[in-house]
Amino acid sequence: MTHDVVIIGAGPAGSTLATLLARQGRQVALVDAARFPRQKVCGEYLSAAAWSILERLQLDVPRTLGAPLAEMIVRSPSGREASVRYSDEPALCPAALGRDVFDARLLAAARRAGVTVLEGFRARGVLRTGGIINGVEIIDVADSEGRRELHAPLVVAADGRRSTVLQATGSVHRSGTATAGFKRHVPVADRTSWAGRIAMHGAAGGYVGICPAGDGYLNLCGTIPRTYLQQAHGRMGDALRLFLGPDSPLLPPADSDDPREAWHAMPEVVQQRSRHREPGILFVGDAMGTIEPLTGQGMTMALAGAEMIAELLRATGARTADAALQRRYEAQWFRTFRRPIAAAAWFGRILRSPRLLDAVLLTTGVVPRLSQTVLLRAHDRTLTMPIAG
Repeated sequence: MTHDVVIIGAGPAGSTLATLLARQGRQVALVDAARFPRQKVCGEYLSAAAWSILERLQLDVPRTLGAPLAEMIVRSPSGREASVRYSDEPALCPAALGRDVFDARLLAAARRAGVTVLEGFRARGVLRTGGIINGVEIIDVADSEGRRELHAPLVVAADGRRSTVLQATGSVHRSGTATAGFKRHVPVADRTSWAGRIAMHGAAGGYVGICPAGDGYLNLCGTIPRTYLQQAHGRMGDALRLFLGPDSPLLPPADSDDPREAWHAMPEVVQQRSRHREPGILFVGDAMGTIEPLTGQGMTMALAGAEMIAELLRATGARTADAALQRRYEAQWFRTFRRPIAAAAWFGRILRSPRLLDAVLLTTGVVPRLSQTVLLRAHDRTLTMPIAG
């Protein structure tokens, strides 16, 4: 099967890029191991910048699908807390939207644009001719004998931080301490108490976020030191109990057989940035680089990165990615995202350090505006980050 572009990974970055390239008249194949809709470990929080991109690109994910968020509560383990408002203007506020809905809408947009979508297939390896990547080998997740080759002068890895294609074709720089990520939708009796609000709870070495998830559920998500998951033999519910303590009010109800309340875990969450090492390939989304997940900017970066690649290919008329185009893309990606990434890392260090978080929250009783400024610094920078165009 021959195409102009093959994209591995149909998350926000992959589906968005596939749509934009198909609108340029390119024949695009989009491959994902999952079948949609599906759940992912995620805060399910879209920043104001993300909604702006969705509207500008006309990707059929209207803001009315999300739950508007106007306020963030930040709380330390000692019980100190501060309330911070995002903005008085709805267009400058984030909104929550489940990944099952969000990703499925973006994938549907790709199909409408004429993209060939292959669900239930994963990349097994890349294909090369004369030292240049010119396709991928994929296999059916349900049938290991179901093997195909997809040929294209350009392959894009959009299959996340643990991308198989990235590992075969690029190099990755990791920084910080690896943690384990988790997510679970839990039922809530009083929906009104969480309307328009999210909460971030700091803890030693990790944090817990709570965000509206729709249909009477809250999204409980966050990161914890990996040692707790190892001690719990991979059972995330038990790991969170070890981390928070048996009497923590943040602990969700007992594990349920309801698939809507299943645990979703990511065994390794670490900050990373990738570089291209072979021609014919580009990375986008988490495969290109990650950000501290607590600020909810991962999906914004995925959308903006996809737009960046599509515009670069349109402006240059390139059909493949040689070393010069890869360097140009890397430089533009770094210029666009380095400040949001630095700001998010700064905010993450505060949340993972109870003593530092207490010191920040204590200022609410002395200089209230100082806490407002400090706690919103990371969010302000990321919510207003420049978008490539």
